[in-house]
Order: sequence, then structure tokens, then C-alpha cells
Amino acid sequence: MFHARILKHAGDLEAAAALADEARCMDLADRYINSECVKRMLQADQVALAEKTAVLFTKDGDQHNNLHDMQCMWYELASGESYFRQGDLGRALKKFLAVEKHYADITEDQFDFHSYCLRKMTLRAYVEMLKFQDRLHSHAYFRKAASGAIRCYIKLYDSPSKSAAEEEDEMSRLLPSQKKKMRQKQRKAEARAKKETSASGVSKSGKRHVKPVDPDPHGEKLLQVEDPLSEATKYLKLLQKNSPDSLKHTCFLLK
Repeated sequence: MFHARILKHAGDLEAAAALADEARCMDLADRYINSECVKRMLQADQVALAEKTAVLFTKDGDQHNNLHDMQCMWYELASGESYFRQGDLGRALKKFLAVEKHYADITEDQFDFHSYCLRKMTLRAYVEMLKFQDRLHSHAYFRKAASGAIRCYIKLYDSPSKSAAEEEDEMSRLLPSQKKKMRQKQRKAEARAKKETSASGVSKSGKRHVKPVDPDPHGEKLLQVEDPLSEATKYLKLLQKNSPDSLKHTCFLLK
């Protein structure tokens, strides 16, 4: 792992990921080494391999939905950054907004403690909870997620996604052989998605369970916003309010 970290700082991300995977195979029961290996894979933009490695320690080896339920924010942030580097704004935005949702859930969960603390007269813990709530959005993970979402919206504004009419116009310009290949790819993708939707797994206890279906796995609906800059401004205001001393956020404001 030490050698892999040196290669990461040297810029050879693929070799670092390969060495980290080699170290992981030496002790398959070590969760920490598994997590470090997943980080190196995501830094090398090997998202599919990183996901397969990460779910080895989830319940029944289930898919990445467990990582979202467990609020595994470091994984969502790293995969979001990887998708952003690859130009997949939909999936990147989906990962960043998933982290933002975790913080919204944390805020909502605090309401249960107001009446409890007053009823049990745990006033010291109640005051600490209020202070925690005041600085919740200044946490490093929230700052990274909000910054990532802002970058996605700015890039979406600079290069908006194509409309349906533009896509049809491009299809009409293709040669018949190219159209045939495009339709075959679409059919294969639809068949694969249908198979994943209808598939059911078997847990270690022998019980069958239906995998939860994500209605927007690629984040395409998230990209269908009328004004990306207004969405980016919403997160920028939160960052200005809770982290006013950050130079990165000032750069976003200047943009």
C-alpha cells in the first residue's frame, strides 16, 4: 500500500490501483485495505472495478445501494469526481447530490432529539447538538459535495445537453449502417436494463430478495434543469454562509 501511495503522488494512478489490488488480495478480510484499494481504483477512473471491490464488504454482497444506505460518503465523493473527470455529468451530479441528501437526512433526524433532550433534561447534550447543527454544513464532505455539484452545473451551463430534436437531426445524417449499429446498441442497453430490473437475488440465508430499482441510474433527469446557474447559486450560498474563508468558494463566486 505504501508503494501504491508513492505511485499515486508520482501520477501513475493505474499502477497505484494495480498495486493496491495486489495488497488487498493478500488479506481479503481487511476492510481498511479494501477501502484504500477502492480509493486508488476510483482515482484511476476504474469505477466498475471499484464498485465490485467495494460491495465485497456490504450485506450479502449486494450492489452499491447498500453504500448509499450506509451513508458511505467518501465512496460517493470519489466516484462522483471520477465521473466528472470522464465527462459523465449525470452520474457525477447524482453522486454529489446523494451526499447532500445525507446531510438533509441528518438535519431531519435532529428533530427527534429536541423533545427527547428537554424531556430527559439532558441540557448539556442538547446545547452540543444545537452547536453541531449550526456547523453541520461546514463539514468537509458537504463542502466537497456542494463544490462538485456547482462544477457540474457550471459545466452543464457552458455545454448544455442536446435536445431531442438535435439528436434526431444527427441520427438522420448518419449512414444506414451507422444507424443500424446505433439501434443495436440501444436494444442491448434496454435488454440489459430490463434484465437487471427483473432480476432477483438470493441472500446468504437462502431467502430471495428483489433488488431495488433506481428510476434514474445515469442521472439524466438531473441534467434536465432549466437554469443550471440558479441551482449552482443555491449551493454556493450555503458554502458562503458556512465556509466564508474558503478560497475555492470565492473562485466559484467570481465565475
